[in-house]
Amino acid sequence: PQLTHGDVIDSLELPRGQRHDVTGHLSISGDLVMERDAVLHITNASDLTVHGELIMNRGSAIVIEPGVRVRIAVGGDIELSGAVIGTEQARRRSGNAWQQRHINWTDPEMITVCTVGHPQASWEIDRGSLIQGTMHAPGCDVLIDRSTVMGRIAAHDVSLTRNARLLYDHRMDSRTGLSHLT
Repeated sequence: PQLTHGDVIDSLELPRGQRHDVTGHLSISGDLVMERDAVLHITNASDLTVHGELIMNRGSAIVIEPGVRVRIAVGGDIELSGAVIGTEQARRRSGNAWQQRHINWTDPEMITVCTVGHPQASWEIDRGSLIQGTMHAPGCDVLIDRSTVMGRIAAHDVSLTRNARLLYDHRMDSRTGLSHLT
């Protein structure tokens, strides 16, 4: 199935193994729940707005075509468990975490995962998840457990536990904030 530019829907639950193509802006007034191995494939520059929670289960993915600029804005909590937000990956993770050599590189500035407004939500990225891009959640607590973020993070509180990885591209350094301590 295909979701076209400008679609507004109440909530979206992608069943196990189902794939949806998104060709433009999409707004979900409720939750986006992706069951095991479900895929949301974004082919054009777009905004995906989820006013509720974003829940992605093992093997699910929001796959973004290389070179496509996407903003994913979430109003509630985020729970990623063994899921991917980024470009198509040729290989699966090995063990509990992604190895840098196995990640298909993409410009992390092309993908932004952010909040809708300024909620005090909880973002949990665990069980070998991968996010490629910028995470902007100034009012949120972010927990990254046995997972990998390839990009940068701005949040109220960030915790990396049990073999979590933050792969930071130094070209993204704006030389402001805490990126340069004196």
